[in-house]
Amino acid sequence: IVAFVIFMIGGICGDLIHTAEYIAVMRALVGVGMGALNGIAIAIISDIFVDEELRSSAMGIFSAMQAVIGTIMSYVSGALAVINWTLVFRIYLVAIPAFFIIIFLVPGDKAPVVVKEAQESVKEKINWKKLIPLDLSFAAITTLHYAFFYQLSLVFAEKGIEDLGVIGIATALVTVGGFLLNLGFGRMYMKLKRFMPVFLYGFMAISYVMLIVIPGVPMALIASFVAGAAMG
Repeated sequence: IVAFVIFMIGGICGDLIHTAEYIAVMRALVGVGMGALNGIAIAIISDIFVDEELRSSAMGIFSAMQAVIGTIMSYVSGALAVINWTLVFRIYLVAIPAFFIIIFLVPGDKAPVVVKEAQESVKEKINWKKLIPLDLSFAAITTLHYAFFYQLSLVFAEKGIEDLGVIGIATALVTVGGFLLNLGFGRMYMKLKRFMPVFLYGFMAISYVMLIVIPGVPMALIASFVAGAAMG
């Protein structure tokens, strides 16, 4: 609830004062709130779904919905910005009904007493030797993902493509790729387990190879789909 309140304040109040400093602070609040909410959502999913395959599927669906809603909101924001840039902040008004949904519908801590006792009996410590490499790996693939858009823009510039429709299709294919992979994430994870990151790195590498070896529009669109699946 606290994280969501921070998110709402940063979003809804984002244009009350039209200065760069104020807007930057409000955007920072949105980032802090959104980051905390993502972590909390994953923690709630982990608590609710004990079965590993169901938990993986739920996390995949959660990420897939984020991708779809994010794309829809981006298009709506663009349409509103054409009218008046301050209208973009009105999108955050959807957070108000969402806030009450969280209060009344999101499950609380109602784990059985036996489960709670079992959890309390095992005082697990953070394994930094495993966590740090994992975090660095995630940072690397995230960097590669966003660098992909830069590489994609270079391909379009080289080919003299200025059609916003083609660029929009490429961006949409990134979302579609991530959406589809997330829907099947549960089953894929159960089969690949610890090799799942290697599989995704392979997907990302393939997308770069596609852009470098055959730098054309059709291959760029296919590469966009593959890169989206890798990051998804």
